[in-house]
Amino acid sequence: MGARASLQAQTNGKSYEIGDDLGEWSGAIDFKATVTDCRSSGRAQIVSNGHVVAEAPIEGGQAVLRWRTNTDPARSDWVRLDVFGGEGQMLAITNPIYAGTQPTPAMQKFGDFVSLR
Repeated sequence: MGARASLQAQTNGKSYEIGDDLGEWSGAIDFKATVTDCRSSGRAQIVSNGHVVAEAPIEGGQAVLRWRTNTDPARSDWVRLDVFGGEGQMLAITNPIYAGTQPTPAMQKFGDFVSLR
C-alpha cells in the first residue's frame, strides 16, 4: 500500500472531510492535512483554488500541514491535498473540500460549446 493522505476542515465546532461541502460559509476555516506511511521522501501541498498555500517536506514517512483561511460566501472555493515523491512524481491527490456558492455554468447545451456552420 502507498502513502495515506487525509484532509480535514474545521469551523464553528464542526469537522468536514474530503468531498464535503461547507456551503455558503462566511468566516475562518482551519485545514489540517496529514501524510502517513510514505515510503519515499517528498513533499505535501495544500492547494486552494489552484494555488499552493502550504507545503511541508515528508520526513520519516510523515508530514502534517495546517492552513487557515477566511471564506467569502459569494465566492466558490475548493481545497485539496497533493503528495509528491522525491523525484517530483505524483503519489496522491485528494478530492477537494468545497466552500461557498455553487457556480452556475454559463453554457448548458451542446450547441453552446460548438459553432455549427
